[in-house]
Amino acid sequence: MSVWSEVRGQSMAIEQLRKAVERGRLAHGYLFVGPQGVGKRLVAQKFAQAILCKELKPHELEACGTCTSCRPFLAGNHPDFQVVECPEGKREIPIDLLVGSKENRGQEGLCHGLSLKPLSGSRKIAIIDDAHLLNDAGANAILKTLEEPPELAVLILVASTLETVLPTIRSRCHLVRFQRLGCEDIEALLSAEGSIEPGMVREVSQMCDGSLSMAKEMLDPALWELRKTLRRTLCERRIPGQKTAQMIFSYLESHSSETSAQRESIQHIFRFVIDDLRRVIQVVCGAETREQNHSLVRDSQNEIVQMAKSLSPDPETIECLAKMCDRVMEASGQVLQNVNLSLCLEACFDDVSRMRANLANTGAH
Repeated sequence: MSVWSEVRGQSMAIEQLRKAVERGRLAHGYLFVGPQGVGKRLVAQKFAQAILCKELKPHELEACGTCTSCRPFLAGNHPDFQVVECPEGKREIPIDLLVGSKENRGQEGLCHGLSLKPLSGSRKIAIIDDAHLLNDAGANAILKTLEEPPELAVLILVASTLETVLPTIRSRCHLVRFQRLGCEDIEALLSAEGSIEPGMVREVSQMCDGSLSMAKEMLDPALWELRKTLRRTLCERRIPGQKTAQMIFSYLESHSSETSAQRESIQHIFRFVIDDLRRVIQVVCGAETREQNHSLVRDSQNEIVQMAKSLSPDPETIECLAKMCDRVMEASGQVLQNVNLSLCLEACFDDVSRMRANLANTGAH
C-alpha cells in the first residue's frame, strides 16, 4: 500500500514535491499553505518519511515503510526528524522550542537540531506546524536558519494563510499550496473510520468547508444533539430568542473554557442553522431536499419539510427566510471580530425570533 493512500485531494501538491525530488532539487525550506484540516501536516510527514527512506524511489516519491529509516520514523523516534507545534492552550509557539531555554539558548531546540549532522539518514528534517503562530522572536530565529541553512537540513513550515508568514520567510521557501477537500474526499476519509452513520457523514461533508478537521468537530455527539434541539426550535412558530442564546452559551461554557475553542464551536452552530434555513428555502421554492438514509437526518428533514409547508411560497416569505440567513451570517462574522459571545448570541437570536414571528404571522397558509 502506498504511503500516500491516507492523503486525498492534494495530488497537485504531491506532484510538485515528487518532481523536486526526482530532479534532485530538494530545497532547504518549504512553506505548505492551505486551509485548516486539508492534510498539510500529513503530507509534510509523508514527504519527510520519503526523503529519509533508504529505499526511496524518487520518481514515485514512495517510502518503503520497512527499512532502517522508515521503521523508527513510523514509530515516532527517528533521530533525524522533529516536529514543533503550538502547545495546547498557547496562542503562539514558544521560542524555547526553537532555540532552547534561556539556560541553554542555542544549544537545544529545533534550530540547533537542524544544525547537527544526520545520525542515521541523509538529511535532518523538521516540521513547524502552525507556523502562522510564530511570534517575532521565533520568526527571526527561523529566518536566520533559512538564510544560512545547514547543508543537509530541510525545514517544512505549515501555515493556514500566506499573509501571516513574514515576507522574508516566504521568499526563502518553496511555496506549496493545498486545496480545500471535495465533499467526496471528506466522505471517503470519514467513512474509512467506520463508526459514523453514512447520513451524518454525507450531511457534514457538505457543511465543513472542505476541512476534515472541521467535519470531525461538527460530528461531536453533544454538538449534534444541540443541533437537533436548535432545529426543532427553529421550526417553532415562536422562537424563544433569549432562551436559545442561553442554551448555546451554556453548551459552549460546558465544553471548553478557551475562548478560541468557543468561537470555533459557535461557527459550527451557525453553519447548522444556516444550512437548515437554506433547506427550508429550497422546499418553499419547490426544490427537493437532499436524500439521506440516516434516521436522525431523515427525521430532521421531515421537520424542515413541515415548517416549509406551513409557509406561503411567496416573495415575502423567501425574503424573510433569506434575511434570517443573512442575520446569522452577520453574527458569524462578528464572532471573528472578537465580540462578546453572549451578547452576540442574544442579539442574533432576538432578531431571528422576530423574523420567525413575522413568518408565522404573514406566511402561514
